Amino acid sequence: MALINAQSLSPQAIYDLAIKWLLAHQASLDSLAKINGWLTGVADADLEAIGADPADLSALRSALADAAAEQQIHYTGAAPASYPAGYVFATSQVRFIGPRLPGG
Repeated sequence: MALINAQSLSPQAIYDLAIKWLLAHQASLDSLAKINGWLTGVADADLEAIGADPADLSALRSALADAAAEQQIHYTGAAPASYPAGYVFATSQVRFIGPRLPGG
């Protein structure tokens, strides 16, 4: 019980927080997959015409494709066939958003 009450949280409060964060995690994966689906239907030229940087678009497409693959793993347990074993999904995301400390 020491860990559960480390911050004077009741077990129910911990369960409630876990549910809240797990739902947010699932919603984030779903949202990222949706925007990836939209982005795959838009040409780079159209986005560049409104000011998007080509290098940023490449990084964005890679990060969102990887996030969509993570969503597939979440729901099916299997990555798309194009992903090798041991692929680190965070790499493309860090390339796009920049490094962040875990939990930060």
